[in-house]
Amino acid sequence: MTFEFCFPAVPPIGTVLNYTKGRTIKMIGSEPYVRKDGQKSAVLVWQCSDGRTGTSGLTAGGLDFRKCKVSAR
Repeated sequence: MTFEFCFPAVPPIGTVLNYTKGRTIKMIGSEPYVRKDGQKSAVLVWQCSDGRTGTSGLTAGGLDFRKCKVSAR
């Protein structure tokens, strides 16, 4: 599987990345998360240049726009 995101740790708020179809995304927040295997991780919150907000994990294949319930900090 190819991962769109593969961060060893939570990136700084304000990190900007080139995403798909010429869009950029900016990290606007994060929340701690405990995985099913008990490992500590984080849910990253991104604002897309088209106005949508999505989430991802530290390692993810892309953004999830459907489940964005985390508020930006």
